[in-house]
Amino acid sequence: MKFLSYTLLIKLLLVSSIEVRSQKEDFTWMLGRSGIESDSNFCRIQWTFNAQGYYHEQRAYKVDYRMDYTNASISDNLGNLLFYTNGHSIFNKAHQVMQNGDGLEAGVFANSAKESGAKLLGGALILPWPENQNLYLILHVTTDGMPFFGIL
Repeated sequence: MKFLSYTLLIKLLLVSSIEVRSQKEDFTWMLGRSGIESDSNFCRIQWTFNAQGYYHEQRAYKVDYRMDYTNASISDNLGNLLFYTNGHSIFNKAHQVMQNGDGLEAGVFANSAKESGAKLLGGALILPWPENQNLYLILHVTTDGMPFFGIL
């Protein structure tokens, strides 16, 4: 019994001393809004989480799309932003609309979603493709409730 207790204690100490390394695909979040004109009242916020906690950068990116409701982003396994969406468009890490990344909101409210993004909280999700580290699955719902997905 004593041997079992010592063995268990040693295993626990070994496991607790190993640094856990996670994939960092959720390290960067893009929030807020910004427009073509620099305006301190309307700033896109980039939250980045890391081992030390988090930091955020708040500034106008001069992008004519907002992140009012729908919001999803993904980072690489080092935590660097790859792309994000507001439910209407997909933006690259330079905050530019990606090729074929405009018009995700294809429902009845497509025109109203262009400026502010889809008006659904939690309306999009980006997941890494399980068998290919270069592919991502974007799941999203249009404002009128139509489910869609895309592979990027």
